[in-house]
Amino acid sequence: MNALRPFGCLLILLAASSLVRAGIRPSFLPEVCSWRATDIVVVTEGQQIDGIFTVLETLKGDLKPGETIKIPEMAEFKSAEARVVSDSWFARQKSKTKKYLTGDKLILFLRDSKKPQPWSDEDSDEPESRPKTTASRWQAANTMGEEIKYSVVWIEKDQLYCFIQVMNPGESVLTNLGMTAEKLKQEVTEVMSVQNGLGVAIAIQDSERKSLSLEPFLHSSIYLAQERAFTELIECGKAALPVLRKVLHDESLAWIHADAIDALEAVGGKSVGPELTSILERETQFWRQRAPTLKLDWRNVFDTKGDSALLRIHWNVWQQALLSLKDIRYPGSKSAVAEVSQLMLSTPQVYDQDLNNTCAEILRTLPGTGEVPPIPPYELRITGNKAFSTDRLTEAFAQALTEYQHLKRPYTSDMFIYALDRISNLISSEGYTANGSGPPPEQADDSEGVVYSQIRASDHLQSAIGTNKQGVVVFLHVNEGVRYRLGSVKITGARLFSPEEIRGMLSVRSGDICDFVAIARWRSSLEEAYRNRGYLQVSIDEKTNGHPASRGAESGTIDYQIEIAEGKPFTVKSITFEGNTEVPSSKLLSVLKLAEGQVYSEEKLDATVDALNDLGLDIEKENDVQTDEDEERGAVKIVIILDKRTSRRAAGGARLQRRVRRIFN
Repeated sequence: MNALRPFGCLLILLAASSLVRAGIRPSFLPEVCSWRATDIVVVTEGQQIDGIFTVLETLKGDLKPGETIKIPEMAEFKSAEARVVSDSWFARQKSKTKKYLTGDKLILFLRDSKKPQPWSDEDSDEPESRPKTTASRWQAANTMGEEIKYSVVWIEKDQLYCFIQVMNPGESVLTNLGMTAEKLKQEVTEVMSVQNGLGVAIAIQDSERKSLSLEPFLHSSIYLAQERAFTELIECGKAALPVLRKVLHDESLAWIHADAIDALEAVGGKSVGPELTSILERETQFWRQRAPTLKLDWRNVFDTKGDSALLRIHWNVWQQALLSLKDIRYPGSKSAVAEVSQLMLSTPQVYDQDLNNTCAEILRTLPGTGEVPPIPPYELRITGNKAFSTDRLTEAFAQALTEYQHLKRPYTSDMFIYALDRISNLISSEGYTANGSGPPPEQADDSEGVVYSQIRASDHLQSAIGTNKQGVVVFLHVNEGVRYRLGSVKITGARLFSPEEIRGMLSVRSGDICDFVAIARWRSSLEEAYRNRGYLQVSIDEKTNGHPASRGAESGTIDYQIEIAEGKPFTVKSITFEGNTEVPSSKLLSVLKLAEGQVYSEEKLDATVDALNDLGLDIEKENDVQTDEDEERGAVKIVIILDKRTSRRAAGGARLQRRVRRIFN
């Protein structure tokens, strides 16, 4: 396979993930288009560029030479300027004259909407057996762009041209693909061969035989085959365990061990807790020996060869073992997880905020442990503060870290971000309002070996978090802004509650220092009051009008206008459970605080989640409770996922996001 393959695999991961979608523009991906296309044909458009093509050769599908294909949107290339070739990303010299492509010969990678789509996206909203229904029969095969042009290759004198995002940020441009037509055809043939073999394996009904047949595709050089094989293997259930264990014992396959661990957890659940713990202990020992020899910024070196690649593999395995243990909440992992946390806190080379927070969450949520997360050594550097003394801000920061240790389920996964947000709230609560912008001045030219992991800008604060040999370093530049007192508060649109009742919910009186945090809580509480009475679609908008301080005054005034659109109340249409659990269904139903036909209540739904967790479940409302609102009937369906691996689409999406994180870790 060609040298563009790793680049293509990276692009499909980025394109499919919401983590880094911003800035990425469509590029032609040979492997992806070959995989997803139902039809791949060499065609000619002739002298008339009008979106009407004649098939010359069929590489995939059942179109016959001589048949005509109509793709109206390709008529946009009638203009010669639309077919101007940009310089290749690998070109050493810039072209002095414009080069225009013709319609003499192209390769189209198409999806026929009239055909089944067995190789559709794993995260598609529609079943794999059905294609999407659109006005056009022919659709793009490229996951990165819905427009056909991103699934087209122009052939000019055996050179291939296609749309590629040469620079990010930047638009996709027509440029040289960097391979010959013959090489591209070979790649299409290889993808089809792997696809056909995988299709045979998937069709096997016996789970044990199917698992064994899928094993070669787990380490296929074709990423999409590898991903599909893992997904199908998980569907085999316990029969897949011997195959996954074989992979994990094969050091030559270390590059897929993280994915194998992910699948092992999905199939085995708590029963594979001892194996996952053993893997974690082994990897912790590896890092205990290697970490002291590494530079602080070793993870910023992206190299697919040598020691760098080996380190990245071990890091991914270590990370995935932790994440899997977090998912299954295996009590026997307590000691191993505590060792990881201790190593990170004592060794800056492997300190990672996300992983350390994962350790803290595991130790806090394991049955019978309830350990508080330790605070790593840190240094807080504060600049720009005027109204708030450095001592006061430093003390508030330390108190917030201590407070974080005792949160049952923190709203953020990181203790330092939590503390920074608390500092911002402190300033806002005393009537100050400002818009933060730009990096902390000190951070920009720091020369003390700090490796930065996060840079943030928010109201009042610009901050950066990094590490050096002593531990965590937090830079905090404060912009307190202007101080206000509360002026008038006008409320419109309310019917369920009177304006007087709503105003009475706010503790801040007109003329008081404007506590912006209290006002935000008031709005949140008001929305919650509506939702507890079934008003799921309530909208509460605010408009403010600030008046600057007069000469000699310490503060200005700010008026609020609250506009409420209540919508209509919803009733509960149904409550269903999805997933596997050892808790009897009768027990699950007995703790429900909502019932079909009742007015929906957010408070009662929260109480239901708490009651289910008291039965030993681990339900997170944000991730495991789904609501489907029927606006016309004023009814809502509630689905509670008992098993975090129940939804195949959700599991696939989670795996994909983890793969993207591994690339950038």
